[in-house]
Amino acid sequence: MPTSVKIILLGFGGLMVLAALLGSGFAIREISFPRISPVIRTTTVLLGAGLMVTSIVLLTAEKPTPPKPPPPAAGSSPPVTSPPGSTPATPHTTRPAGPPETEDTDVAELKSHVPADLRSTCESGGESTPPGVSAYVSCTPSGGAPIGVVYMQFSDTGTMKQAYEDNVATHSFASDTCESADSLNGEMAYESGRLECYLATGKVYLAWTDEELDILSMASTSPEYYGDLFDWWHTSAGPVASSAT
Repeated sequence: MPTSVKIILLGFGGLMVLAALLGSGFAIREISFPRISPVIRTTTVLLGAGLMVTSIVLLTAEKPTPPKPPPPAAGSSPPVTSPPGSTPATPHTTRPAGPPETEDTDVAELKSHVPADLRSTCESGGESTPPGVSAYVSCTPSGGAPIGVVYMQFSDTGTMKQAYEDNVATHSFASDTCESADSLNGEMAYESGRLECYLATGKVYLAWTDEELDILSMASTSPEYYGDLFDWWHTSAGPVASSAT
């Protein structure tokens, strides 16, 4: 029912009640109000009061209608709401599944040729490597000889030999053996390839090739430990066959 109609009913009821009250008759100076029958007055009071009560109830019971939200813009997604009392879900992302990081195959293969007691100390990579090197590991044996050793895997025998000869060319070798510290700055053949020994930057070095595995290796130590270094090379330096443990 429109609000204006409710207000009219309320006013009309009030007038009826007022008329009934005045119906007992009275006069103010020249203004007088005729006497109304008690039955009519009672009926008028009841009707007027009923209209007033009804109007008041209707007015107080009316609740404003909340405005409707505007429609979503074209191409947009409607807002997501959660039920009352619930906690909104926290968005999350899932990282795409993928294979775990593994050691490079070439490096793993090269490590398999490092003697077993030295293998766990080896780390991949080097500051600079000759051309044709597919894998490089640097290892740290325990004890004084050697203090460090590297193994370099070449793609083929010819490239490995060239890297070895380039290193030989930087030294003046006066001996054809490396059997003792007295014969340093020497170069010799052995059963799997060639070996050179020399003194540089305050250390003694051994560099040797393995023509079966295409691996060039190099070890160093302090000059006083050269005998121990040569013995280590002769018995334990490798490289070894990958099936060896």
